[in-house]
Amino acid sequence: MTYNKYPKGSEWAKWDLQVQPIKNEWLANNNSDILNKIQLSTEEYLKQAIKKGISVIGITDHNNGTAIDFAFNFAENENIQILAGVELDTTEGWHLLILFNPNLKERFNLESWKDVVNHILGNYAQINPPFYKENSHISKKIGLSTIEFILKIYNENIGLVVFAHCKSNDGFFQKSDVQGRKDVIDAFIDNRFKFIFEIKDKYEQKDEILNTIKG
Repeated sequence: MTYNKYPKGSEWAKWDLQVQPIKNEWLANNNSDILNKIQLSTEEYLKQAIKKGISVIGITDHNNGTAIDFAFNFAENENIQILAGVELDTTEGWHLLILFNPNLKERFNLESWKDVVNHILGNYAQINPPFYKENSHISKKIGLSTIEFILKIYNENIGLVVFAHCKSNDGFFQKSDVQGRKDVIDAFIDNRFKFIFEIKDKYEQKDEILNTIKG
């Protein structure tokens, strides 16, 4: 008699790990009117996600964590799971997502996920507040190299690093130079840290990425 360890077979779920409810023009503002707009926008995103059968949502605005707390509050009575995160601009020009370890708020003894994001931006990404360029919503870049930053995130178990939309104009394979990309891949191969590539729109990009890495 054979024993099937997984009698139910595969289970599939829809996830979206790069949801950004905050419009660019709201990013650097915190007045009550803007906060109300962010809350309504966040809740509308989640309502649409639930309608589409998405079970996990990652909230990853640029240099901002305000929407995360609204998302958790809304999801308390809904059948959807929230992952806290943030999107960052690196010195090389790549966009990175960090999907945080769920226990970070307790680890850092902070009251909100917005506070966690600000802590990560200031103490790990080495960005001096305010986190946007003067009189604009343009995010400031992290203050150290991508390799240095990922090592800090990986070694302290802060979360999962994702190279966002890696084939786009702001992605890993379009920015920087060949040597810069090779250094990051070599660090991965040497098991110095782990990360994930994200593709958008075209699944066949997976094969292009594999061929590029092999080269």
